[in-house]
Amino acid sequence: MTSSRTWPRVLVLALVTGVVLLPFLWMLRLAFTPEGEAVSGVGFLPDDPTLDNFATAVQTADLGQAFANSTIVTVVAVAVNCVVPVIAGYAFAHLPFPGSKVAFYALISTVAIPVSVTLIPLFLMAKNFPLAGGNDLLGRGGSGLLDSVGGLLLPYLVGTMNIFLSRQYFAGLDKGFGEAARIDGAGSCASSSASTCRWPARCWPWWPSSPSPVSGTTSSGRW
Repeated sequence: MTSSRTWPRVLVLALVTGVVLLPFLWMLRLAFTPEGEAVSGVGFLPDDPTLDNFATAVQTADLGQAFANSTIVTVVAVAVNCVVPVIAGYAFAHLPFPGSKVAFYALISTVAIPVSVTLIPLFLMAKNFPLAGGNDLLGRGGSGLLDSVGGLLLPYLVGTMNIFLSRQYFAGLDKGFGEAARIDGAGSCASSSASTCRWPARCWPWWPSSPSPVSGTTSSGRW
């Protein structure tokens, strides 16, 4: 009885999967199809497979520079997003300041803005970026960050959703580890690490320490 109910679902999923994969398979076919057969051929497999399309792509497009730009943007964006959103999320969760909730909800509200709406503002910001591409301090007179890796990288440096996820993660943690670390004289970095990773104090002998609020001494040997 269970198998008879499962087959229709499997059939529907198989059809949907085929529809989704068809454009990719067709693109793969065109990659090995000679230029004259790209439109005239009706079969899935080309009659005369060739690698000339790949050679043409390498010759006409600067794929090496494109790959280098993609690598730089990816590595730098991932590295920055592993640090800045974590710090911001911890501050929103455990270091409240006047207007922190308003700032957090205003930041999260930007997620609802469609990407297409931000394209023109991002272009103008890159073009008028101060002291870049011949611009003066007011962002006038040059091209700014247009046609540069910096202009491509800037929008991806800090992700709003990453800040939100970090804040939600820190908000759900027990504050006991961080508070115990502060009592022992740990600074903000060591206390946040203790509350996040649950690592013992002996793992953090190099962190800057602060005077203990209980003893008034600095426990630099432990934190």
